[in-house]
Amino acid sequence: MEFRILGPLEVLENGRQVDLGGAKQRALLAVLLLHANEVVSTDRLIDALWEEDAPETGRKALQVYVSQLRKALGKERIATRSPGYRLQVERDELDLARFQRLLEEGKPREALSLWRGPPLADFAFERFAHSEIARLEDLRLAGLEDRIEADLGIGRHAALVGELEAIVRQHPLRERLRAQLMLALYRSGRQAEALEAYQDARQALVEELGIEPGRALRELQQAILQQDDALDVEIAVERPPEAPPQPTPHSPVLSEPTLKARSERKTVTVVHVQVALATDHENQLDPEVLRSVLARAFGEVTTAVEAHSGTMETATANAVTAVFGLPVVHEDDALRASRAAEEIQNRLAKGDWPARLEIRIGVSTGPVVTGGDRAGLQLRATGEPLTVSARLAQESESGGTTVDEPTRRSAQAARREGGRFASPMVGREREQRRLLDAFEQAVGDRSCQLFTVLGTAGVGKSRLVREVLEDLKERALVARGRCLPYGEGAGARGDQGRRRARGLCVRRGKPDSTCRADRRRR
Repeated sequence: MEFRILGPLEVLENGRQVDLGGAKQRALLAVLLLHANEVVSTDRLIDALWEEDAPETGRKALQVYVSQLRKALGKERIATRSPGYRLQVERDELDLARFQRLLEEGKPREALSLWRGPPLADFAFERFAHSEIARLEDLRLAGLEDRIEADLGIGRHAALVGELEAIVRQHPLRERLRAQLMLALYRSGRQAEALEAYQDARQALVEELGIEPGRALRELQQAILQQDDALDVEIAVERPPEAPPQPTPHSPVLSEPTLKARSERKTVTVVHVQVALATDHENQLDPEVLRSVLARAFGEVTTAVEAHSGTMETATANAVTAVFGLPVVHEDDALRASRAAEEIQNRLAKGDWPARLEIRIGVSTGPVVTGGDRAGLQLRATGEPLTVSARLAQESESGGTTVDEPTRRSAQAARREGGRFASPMVGREREQRRLLDAFEQAVGDRSCQLFTVLGTAGVGKSRLVREVLEDLKERALVARGRCLPYGEGAGARGDQGRRRARGLCVRRGKPDSTCRADRRRR
């Protein structure tokens, strides 16, 4: 016989559903199942069935319901034991017991398959079921967290993001789910969103409970900020078995270990450039001339890629692939790659070529696996962006560049467009207040207040400065000087911005005006 409470109450015998009778009999069975193999007192059963409205004949009615259940389940199932009744349930007959056993055995996916909907769904409005339903829901969430943890461990982070976002909306105060969402976002190459997810979690905890996130969540945030290698999924790369070399009289006999090289998972942007010469059949170039032209074209591509801090990955007869984000990941890799693609098109369009060049470029952003160097085994980047960028280049028109949606979004965020700062800032009130107080002091005594905001990438420096300037936009004239993150003149633009700020202050020259230049160091 099979008893089911992880959903509407059901009893199956040999695969067929047992008729349990009316609502009171079903409620009685539910209470007994929640305390299977335990004695439940008569008073407690009466209170569960009728609450404060128990009739004088309540005990007699209870006996009738017990008798009817014995007919349906078997006389031996419900025993009379002082001061009430005891329901006998064998091992694994109750779905709740099977669920708990499977969780203990580390099989959360199989355990969750036992659920058919909300627990005790037909008793949702009965007082006796309220606390039990909450307990069962908590058990289900714990099992769900275990299943998600297992999925994260096998690299299914990208597929988990949407599911986790929906679950977190339903259960915003469960810190383990928040941590899993942060980790899934980080491993999917969405570091900024992972950090924003932490701020969302902190805001929910502070507003609802008045407490800060626990140590585990805080340590995860710091690990994300530091891009800790421990957050990456370790992927073992095994070398195909080879025939062992025959030993010589002068060579030692070595055992051949299985080669497992540690690999790293990173989010990069890949630029794939296809180069072809538009010649007709009668005017085909000599192979040596063609080789020289392609070598020159590939040289121009290399120059453009390296100017934007990219790395040349592979080259074939008529195509080259570059990666932005190896060996070092930058927050603006997608933007660098987009600019490099534009420069490649410009460089190759201006050259003096023996025939018209047809350039097609594809750009794709996403996670790759790289690394691995053991016993002569060299591994390059492997992942979807390499194949997607090649496909996008193939689909492009001559002289065109096609980028995928992740690249477009990442590049747009790097240009500080879109809704990066759409959510309210939390956790920087003290720093924000300090900057605003400094402004008030500058206004009051006409002094100069200089601040340098320091911090690791993604910690919120830009957000803090933007929020402060937003508060001051009606009271101050703001001049910005920003340094380029790379390339020629990287330090000059900051100096130009400071000189411009001084010029603005001199030109305004009003006693009650205050000019400030914000300077950020990255």
